[in-house]
Formats: sequence, C-alpha cells, structure tokens
Amino acid sequence: MKKSTEWFIAGAMLFGIAIFFFMVSSNARENVFWFGTAGTSTIQIAMMNLAPFVIPMFVFVGIIFCALGLKANNANQSTDLKGATLPPPPSKTCPTCHHNLTFIGQYKAWYCFNCKEYH
Repeated sequence: MKKSTEWFIAGAMLFGIAIFFFMVSSNARENVFWFGTAGTSTIQIAMMNLAPFVIPMFVFVGIIFCALGLKANNANQSTDLKGATLPPPPSKTCPTCHHNLTFIGQYKAWYCFNCKEYH
C-alpha cells in the first residue's frame, strides 16, 4: 500500500473517532438510551467530559494526516517522473555503412556497432 494511502486512511479513522465522540457526548447530554439501558452510563459521562478536548484534537490530527497523505502523493508523482526514461525514437540506419543504429539512452545518441561511432 502506498504511503499516501496509509496517511489518508489514518486521517479518515481519526475523523471517524471524532464523529463517534461527538455522537456519544451529544446523546449523553440529551439523556438518550444507549446500549439498551435507560439514563446516562459511566462511559457516556466520561466521553461527555472528554469530548471538548478529544473532538478538536482528533479533527486537527486527522487534517494533518490527510495533508501528509497529499504531500506523500505529490512526492511520489514527482519522483516517478525523474526516473522515467524516454522511449527511443524510431530506428535509423548508419549514413556511412547503412547498418542499423542503436539508440543509447545514457548518451541520448545513436551508435553504430559496425563503425564504432556515434551519429
């Protein structure tokens, strides 16, 4: 899996946790039934007390993780182009001996193995 995809997944998970905290804490404030029990459970009270700190933190870190995913994705695209080699042009023949020339990508030139010279 690409590094950029991993960052996006981590960011999305953090957003999901923030939404979960928001839902549980808002239900606790309204004294809504949760897990089939009437009233507010100890877990809901704890989440309600932590929500003002946890929700912004998870959203902020989720945004950072998604931004790192974008940065990693852009870095992957730019390095992919650096290592790319151009396909050789169509084959040519040597003007001296009329044998086929070979394109040497390292020198970006055509070479005749019969004449042992670049054209």
